[in-house]
Amino acid sequence: MNAIFAGYYHNIALKSDGTAWIWGYNSYGQLGDGTTEQRKIPVQLMGLTNMTKFAGGLYHSLALKSDGSVWVWGYNGHGQIGLPYPQNQNTPVMCQTTQSPTKIKATITANTVTNAEFTVICSIENITLFGEINYKITYNPTQVTLVDFAAQTPELNFNVGVVAGTDLEILLHNTTTGVLTFKINKTIAPGQMWSGAVTMLKFKSKITGSTVINFNQT
Repeated sequence: MNAIFAGYYHNIALKSDGTAWIWGYNSYGQLGDGTTEQRKIPVQLMGLTNMTKFAGGLYHSLALKSDGSVWVWGYNGHGQIGLPYPQNQNTPVMCQTTQSPTKIKATITANTVTNAEFTVICSIENITLFGEINYKITYNPTQVTLVDFAAQTPELNFNVGVVAGTDLEILLHNTTTGVLTFKINKTIAPGQMWSGAVTMLKFKSKITGSTVINFNQT
């Protein structure tokens, strides 16, 4: 064994191959074996490899993988494993706040002609949670007009609030400065990631030439 980590009534042993072995009290799932059965003999913690460190709390456990992600399981009566209160967890799940994506910064250059319409698709990758992230679109209002924010919305409908029929919520739209901010009201299951297109913008050009659209995470 490389290291031993002790909780209040349970233990975790880390082997040199990155696997973990667990035993002890398990009424809240703190052993992470998918049960709440006590273990008097060490059993391998399945589903986790390439582990580097563990920590045992009163009735919960935490693990650090070599890729930098944090995994949690056990008692959650006070939100200590980062899941919706008071949901306990008897198998390891990735802590949602530890795999936030690198800040998105996309610049799209469109070549267009006066009065022509064009679309810009805003996509994101490997998101583990949406609730605390806002997004911003910036454009040059002297060069283009934003005529549609999402494929499902009526054109010119940019009222602050939830966009009907979508997971999108507009927080601000300033047509003078060309700034629109929004968030995504979507839930992602613990330990899962989401990638895809979040919205499709439609612009109408006031010029013949190139214009730049920016899509950023704030």
